[in-house]
Amino acid sequence: MEKLNRRDFLKTVTGSLVGASQLGSFTESQEMSEFPTKESIANTIKALLAGNEATTTQMFEDEQGIIACTLEFAFADGEVATLEYMRKGRHEVMKGSNSLRTNIYVTFFDDGRPAGGTNVGEYKNGEWQIDRDVLE
Repeated sequence: MEKLNRRDFLKTVTGSLVGASQLGSFTESQEMSEFPTKESIANTIKALLAGNEATTTQMFEDEQGIIACTLEFAFADGEVATLEYMRKGRHEVMKGSNSLRTNIYVTFFDDGRPAGGTNVGEYKNGEWQIDRDVLE
């Protein structure tokens, strides 16, 4: 599989999350639901990774589904990045961590140190939306 560079990754992100219809199976059982389904989360992350192999490093779930998960993947230059999904709310299972919105965030690393990141997707009104700041 071909690995993406950072610029191409962000292009893929903006192209993948423009609308739920582009990701195919988003409309199944999600009619304006407050939280995305496991399938929706998996489809979105798969689209964001654009063929890059990833390893799940953390996963927290409850009766409502996935609370949070973190995946690591590498770019073509060998640098590692993480995709982090977190569901809106306060989560005692994660020592009281909380999020004001359900989103996916990417963190870039340079020589093993965090070197920046950005919100790449937000779940609103039953579908994934791209954060317009990523397009600027």
